[in-house]
Amino acid sequence: MPLKTPEEGVQPIKAFRRWKRNLRQDEVADAIDIGAPEYSRIENGIRLPTVHQYDELCRLLKAKPEQLFSRHVIAEMEERRRRAATA
Repeated sequence: MPLKTPEEGVQPIKAFRRWKRNLRQDEVADAIDIGAPEYSRIENGIRLPTVHQYDELCRLLKAKPEQLFSRHVIAEMEERRRRAATA
């Protein structure tokens, strides 16, 4: 089965999880220490990951942030890091 692009309705994070790493949602959820429903909401863009989850997803899926997330999410993660550094 060929890799679908985001334009074809598959989120990049889902594509990496399925076709690049051959992992199930529950396996990813366990690896980043969250529940499968919570991970599903992240994967489907319903909820943003925490900075830790964001970092762990990139590490686990062996992907750069821009391969998994939109510019908006990347900017939000950078802002959260800045706020945490100055807190």
